[in-house]
Amino acid sequence: MDLGQVRTESAGGPAGFTVGGQDVSCQDLEALPTDPDELGALLRQKGAGHESGEDNELWESVTGLLRESPASPAVRQALWEVVAHMPGVELVGPMTDAAGRRGTAIERNELDQGW
Repeated sequence: MDLGQVRTESAGGPAGFTVGGQDVSCQDLEALPTDPDELGALLRQKGAGHESGEDNELWESVTGLLRESPASPAVRQALWEVVAHMPGVELVGPMTDAAGRRGTAIERNELDQGW
């Protein structure tokens, strides 16, 4: 698939994906490293100095990309590896969502952010 031809839309116009508070395109997603250490370092660099804190920005970037982006399977695997090694992230285990889909849940305490 040529990601240059992918057009994602939301209710307000083109969908955006955010990494470290910066919008990224589908082409940017395709260029992300698939090595978890490299990807984690890149995402931490992009989130450095963020007002909510580096770990919070990393969590938001990774979970946002996993939920919303058309990232490749290799990038998605690396994102899961990055989030699995974050401080405070815990494996909840097998879950079923409201739509009846099975998956594996992770969670992170975000009480410091008021969430």
